[in-house]
Amino acid sequence: MRRASSSGIAVGSVGRLLLVASLLASAHADAQELLIRDARVHTATSQGTLEHTDVLVRAGRIAAVGTALVAGAGAVTVDAGGRAL
Repeated sequence: MRRASSSGIAVGSVGRLLLVASLLASAHADAQELLIRDARVHTATSQGTLEHTDVLVRAGRIAAVGTALVAGAGAVTVDAGGRAL
């Protein structure tokens, strides 16, 4: 289900997931890493959609995409619960 925000932009589960992840990351400004676990990752490559995939963001850039990724001790971790990213 999509809802329109006050700016008129559609907000779905992906938007909510990214909003929560960014809020957590900003709440932990010391954290240089963000680990999103168990996401459905849509790629722009021949790999297509990756199910149950982890994404590690380091210093604002995607550092790794895979399964069972390990982040540093101070990393913020978000469980995507299989939602699209």
